[in-house]
Amino acid sequence: MALVPTRRRVAAGLVAIGALLLAHAGAIDNGFHYDDVHSVVHNPHLRSLADPTAFFTDPSTFSARDDRAMFRPLVVLSYALTYSVAGLAPWAHLMVNLLAHAASAGCVFALALALGVPAAAAGTASLLFALHPVNSEVVNYVSSRSESFAAVGVLAALWAYLRWRVGAGSGALLAFGVVAFSLALLSKATAIALPAMLLTVEACATDRRRVAGVLPFVAVGVAYVWFVAGFAGRAFGDPVRPLAHQLWTQLKAIPYYAHLLVVPSGLSVEHDFAVAVTWADPVVLLSTALLLSVTLLWWPHARSR
Repeated sequence: MALVPTRRRVAAGLVAIGALLLAHAGAIDNGFHYDDVHSVVHNPHLRSLADPTAFFTDPSTFSARDDRAMFRPLVVLSYALTYSVAGLAPWAHLMVNLLAHAASAGCVFALALALGVPAAAAGTASLLFALHPVNSEVVNYVSSRSESFAAVGVLAALWAYLRWRVGAGSGALLAFGVVAFSLALLSKATAIALPAMLLTVEACATDRRRVAGVLPFVAVGVAYVWFVAGFAGRAFGDPVRPLAHQLWTQLKAIPYYAHLLVVPSGLSVEHDFAVAVTWADPVVLLSTALLLSVTLLWWPHARSR
């Protein structure tokens, strides 16, 4: 009898990933565009794997342009490995993106199961993630590979942490989660949000809180920030905009992207999105009010579970 749920889980996961591969198979016939030109096509640092450690110590290897330096060593290493096999054949680079997105969808499925979601519902969630038009960018745009790489690391770390905190395994699960988080950070800095996610898990927990388990993730996050700021400062260069402007703009962005999830029309790599230069911008105020309202409505429900 124990085999039935397992078979259902495997079948649901395979259906989701199979549908993803079928739906996005045409992407491998596309080409390079936008940031792909300077980070892949014209990037001389990808032409040799003689010293792959340089990708982890020199942010300038990310691009052919010094002003586009970024610290995403796993992404650059993947570019170099793909180039060593297939050169600048777009299909090869896009195939890696397709497989990375499939891995992300698989992680969504595993995480849903860890949250106690039935196999059919978990498969549906994974299928929605795999086929949602918003996520087509990570398949069709080589430079968006960083999103999938970071997503795999973050989702795998969340899965490992949830399994660890319910006693499903030893400290090896927690160690796996920390390693996955580290790899996510080496793909894109946005993965730094994971410790806050884990603290939210603990804040919403109705059983014994295990906040100590979050500390290794916090330590990795702090080490990452220290390393990038101290040794890889070239990855930042001059800021694109003042920090305050970035904050106000991101407050506007959250409802905007939530809208795209519901109404995925007018999708573009470069969204027509104006920078907010003051907190008094009406859109910033309305966005902040919306986020606070959602939080206040969600919090009692989360605490009651």
